[in-house]
Amino acid sequence: MAESTLNRIRGQRIEKLERLRALGIEPYPSRSSRSHVCGEIEAAFDDLEGKRVTINGRLMFMRRQGALTFSQIQDESGRIQAALQRDAMPEQAQDGCL
Repeated sequence: MAESTLNRIRGQRIEKLERLRALGIEPYPSRSSRSHVCGEIEAAFDDLEGKRVTINGRLMFMRRQGALTFSQIQDESGRIQAALQRDAMPEQAQDGCL
């Protein structure tokens, strides 16, 4: 890959990082707390529907398709897929940062 392409990609990533921080989101927090692991969410999905949960894991992919964004998060207990609807997100998150 040409150096200019790498510099362009690096610049885009730094710009996205700055936009996230401007929204008050720390992309690399020193601490985080989770309420559930992926396997628990899958096992108790009906009971958790509509409730707020916090997970920690590795973002395996994120794909935008129109007004929807699909992602897959993996932790030691399994994987879950999340679908984010643009109109359901806070306005500041709709500018493409996420």
